[in-house]
Amino acid sequence: MSRRSLAILIGCGAVFGLSFVFVRAAVPYLGPVALSLGRTLIGGVLLLAVARARGLKRGDVPA
Repeated sequence: MSRRSLAILIGCGAVFGLSFVFVRAAVPYLGPVALSLGRTLIGGVLLLAVARARGLKRGDVPA
C-alpha cells in the first residue's frame, strides 16, 4: 500500500470516527431527532451544492 493510499485510509477513518464522537457529544444537548434532522439537512445542502457545481439540475440523471 502506498503512502498516499494509507493517508487517505487514515483520513477517511478519522472523519468517519469523529462523526460518532460528535453525535455522542451533541445528542444530550440537541436530542436525537433534532440532530438527525440537522445532519440530514446539512448533507442535502452539500449534495445540492456539489450537483449544482457539476451543472446538474433537478431531474437530471448523470450518465
